[in-house]
Amino acid sequence: MAFGGRRFKTTTLLMVAAGLAILGLVSIRGSLHQLLAVLPNSANVAPRGDYAEVVQALTPLIEHELKEKGIPSIAVALVDDQQIVWAQGFGYADPEHKVDATAGTVYRVGSVSELFTDIGIMQLVEQGKVSLDAPVTDYISDFHPQNPFGKPITLRELMSHRSGLAPEGDPPALPGRQK
Repeated sequence: MAFGGRRFKTTTLLMVAAGLAILGLVSIRGSLHQLLAVLPNSANVAPRGDYAEVVQALTPLIEHELKEKGIPSIAVALVDDQQIVWAQGFGYADPEHKVDATAGTVYRVGSVSELFTDIGIMQLVEQGKVSLDAPVTDYISDFHPQNPFGKPITLRELMSHRSGLAPEGDPPALPGRQK
């Protein structure tokens, strides 16, 4: 297999994204703790022999992305049939004190969980249990955020970040208001 080139990089990044999504699906099924139980908090996991070539190709891509995007650190794990075949931290978990990131470095979840919430909602839509265009209050009766637009907020708007709700800590978005 020839490494390098745009197509390989795109395919590799898609494979990593798919792997991370699969890891997330494993966590939903309740098996993530079993995977992480074998991973010491401070240790990286050397690549399993049959993944050495993949790791060799991924490492420079990951290091490039850290540098290019100014990302302080990232932890990557490749999982094959619920076995960690490689886990590595890159960059600094604490850049100020030059503490290296490891495979066990803990990060904030951020918006990653939105994907799984959206998948669950879309499964309910397919089953006819919820509608994307019904007001959220049809399903969560005590959901009454400040809405400067005077219309009910729908699941579709929430899932596509078009509800008009302000992000955490920001003042409410008002029509015609400049930030």
